[in-house]
Amino acid sequence: MIYNIILTHDCNKNCTYCLNQESEVPFPRQVAYSLDDLKRFTAMDDHPVLAFYGGEPLLAMDLMERMMDEVPAEKYIIQTNGHFLNRLEDEYLFQFDCMLVSIDGRKEITDFYRGEGTHDRVIGNVENLRKRGFKAEITARMCASQRTDIHEDVSYLLGLRDGRDAPLFSGVHWQNDMQFGAREDWDDLDGWLRESYYPGIEFLVEDWISDMELQGDVRLVYPFTGIMGTLLTGTPAKLRCGCGHFNHNICTDGRITACPVSSDFYPRFLIGDIRSTHPRELVNALECGEPCTSCTIRDICGGRCLYANLLKPWGEAGFSNTCETVQHLVNTLKRQQPRVRSLLETGRISMAQFEYFKYNGAEIIP
Repeated sequence: MIYNIILTHDCNKNCTYCLNQESEVPFPRQVAYSLDDLKRFTAMDDHPVLAFYGGEPLLAMDLMERMMDEVPAEKYIIQTNGHFLNRLEDEYLFQFDCMLVSIDGRKEITDFYRGEGTHDRVIGNVENLRKRGFKAEITARMCASQRTDIHEDVSYLLGLRDGRDAPLFSGVHWQNDMQFGAREDWDDLDGWLRESYYPGIEFLVEDWISDMELQGDVRLVYPFTGIMGTLLTGTPAKLRCGCGHFNHNICTDGRITACPVSSDFYPRFLIGDIRSTHPRELVNALECGEPCTSCTIRDICGGRCLYANLLKPWGEAGFSNTCETVQHLVNTLKRQQPRVRSLLETGRISMAQFEYFKYNGAEIIP
């Protein structure tokens, strides 16, 4: 299983949709359990994967390196704002199997939401990793909000190239700024969805499939790759982030919650403690409730995130509004499914190209 390790609640950024530096959390700001406790816990799992998270995890780089030295794991993941990637020593860099790096697209969009100079700093650091020979997955993790042009910004990131003319980012994932910030922060959410987001998704899907037809290439666009794979195989999806059944969050005091976002409301999402819980007790520890359980596309979507599903911070109407975006995404991909099946039948592409690192932190469902 994947264990999401919150290394610190501190962050060097204060992005407009997060405001980390203005928030209070019901946990120590730094790790307050012993590495021996963590090691004993993960040793009970035959295939432990450690995923480092924050705050900004690289602000606790020394602790992260100690964990990588002392706590055996099958794989390592990190979700980072990318500002300190240049400080990673090769000894640790090349142990990572996957990096999710926060960047919102074009320079003007990224810098508006994440602060001036962010885009160039992050892109420069990712270029540096590629130059040093890092070939594992680096996925651009976007937050899409009202200034985002989803077609322009995703296309921009997918089009970036490294010094060897290979894609700079292995893939792209985005999370819509819905259910987390305040609903009133949106000037015209319905207008943005209707006039920008929905047409942008349709353009992106067309570009994605055109790449398959012209080049035999299935780019790792997480919301498309995951959903289309399910449509093609018919295998029912579980909650695609893995929370509550495969990806579990270890808080700074050693308590285990279903996901890092839900940790602020830990009594509702508490599922264990590294000092007293066996990993097998975490399997299917928490699941989505209504309306996901009776939704007609549940087996394709996998369910809305646990935080949004169980707390519904925008109320029932806001939850329904968010689910409409998923319905649109699924319906858009369904319409294009025959083209993809034809490419599979002719051997232009293969099902293996729809495989990806499941439950690594890219939620699939925006």
